[in-house]
Amino acid sequence: MNFHPRPNIVERADYVPSSEAEIPMIRVINAFVSDFFSRHDMKGWKVLDAGCGRQPFRKRLEEAGCSYTSMDVNQNPEGSVQYVCAIDEALPQALVQAGPFDLIFCLEVLEHVADWDAAFGNFDKLLKKGGRLVATTPFFYRIHEEPYDFWRPTSYAFEYYGLRYAFKTELVVRGGDSWDILGTMLTLGGIYSRDRKFFNRLLGLCIRNFIRLIKRGILEGYFSKRVILDNGYYLSNGIVMIK
Repeated sequence: MNFHPRPNIVERADYVPSSEAEIPMIRVINAFVSDFFSRHDMKGWKVLDAGCGRQPFRKRLEEAGCSYTSMDVNQNPEGSVQYVCAIDEALPQALVQAGPFDLIFCLEVLEHVADWDAAFGNFDKLLKKGGRLVATTPFFYRIHEEPYDFWRPTSYAFEYYGLRYAFKTELVVRGGDSWDILGTMLTLGGIYSRDRKFFNRLLGLCIRNFIRLIKRGILEGYFSKRVILDNGYYLSNGIVMIK
């Protein structure tokens, strides 16, 4: 099958928001990762950062006492990706031999992976018995890294594919709430009049000013601390699975 060429995207070097649209998602991911670090003594663990990009969590993992190995589908600008390969394709034998790993870190990657069955098969090959897979994916976010953006999975998708390889789900976090989704939506695009009619232009202006007034309160969590917006939606999946 001849699919589109894979884009060579310069990934983030840290998990600090680079725009307003990223504030809710980055906050949720950092909270999930910090909770995992706080609950585990990782000294001596062999860690594979699968889909590492520019390795924003490498320093933190190494400071926790981990032995760090990196893989990604593209080489990064620093040239620090040790194994350039896709997690849903045949793995280099050298990578398999570098394992088995105590932990696979796979953050904001699997929405860009087409073949989850192959990916979980590779996780199974790379993890030692009792090793953990830590993964996050967005449940709500705009299309990005096109055309390699395939899924907005639920936590049940992780459980389904994990069970194929006898992975046990240890933790599921449905991160973020409807306020976070609304805040993300309000930062992702402009509001403009469809034509030059005075009323439509005035309406657009009023809506923009209204959004400007409430957006900061949403992004800073002011509203969510005081009012529940409950409609069943959430922002991000955080999953910990044990082999």
